[in-house]
Amino acid sequence: SSLFRLEQPADGWLGQCDLSKGQRPLHQAPLQGARVKPVTEATILRPSGCMSELEDVRAVFAYGTLRGDFSSTGDRWGVVRGTGAGWCQASVKGFRLYQDTDLEYPFAVQTGAAEDVLHGTLLVWPQEMAARKAIDRCNRIEGFDPRKPLDGLYQRTAADVMVPKALAAEHGWEDLGKDSSVDQGELAPAEAEQSLRIRAFVYHQPMPDDSRP
Repeated sequence: SSLFRLEQPADGWLGQCDLSKGQRPLHQAPLQGARVKPVTEATILRPSGCMSELEDVRAVFAYGTLRGDFSSTGDRWGVVRGTGAGWCQASVKGFRLYQDTDLEYPFAVQTGAAEDVLHGTLLVWPQEMAARKAIDRCNRIEGFDPRKPLDGLYQRTAADVMVPKALAAEHGWEDLGKDSSVDQGELAPAEAEQSLRIRAFVYHQPMPDDSRP
């Protein structure tokens, strides 16, 4: 099989293809000698470790078959409709998207680099119990076990996803986010003033060993 790095356009769509039918995205570039940059404490990402710290996470950032806009009825698995999730298009930094030609779904690799931007949709469950049940369902779909976080098909990281304050207010997500004007980070002042940081789980895979020179 061949491994491709996917170059996502700004709107997050993977070319004119239907992932639900196993078609390959058009926006792709061959992976040639790419190496994953090490993740350090200075990055915007935090490992999905301490359970008490993660109990308040009530969102999942989806970039493949779990996307809220995967099809006209939502994600491939029926999570959005079955759990009553709210969703919006969004982006998250520190991840790069890849596609194995033998697989019908893309996967992300965590790089920790601010220039690597992953486009997708943010799935949100404002109520704690609904969020736990929905995230448990996402864990099973992605083959992730919180008790053995490194043993499954996917690993999981909690990351900050930027959402416009007006959109968060429209969906009733204000209590889930952190005001970006307080912790501006790399955002421009005007953007930070209008944005909310919502913590979300991102499922990702380690780079396959045979892709490295």
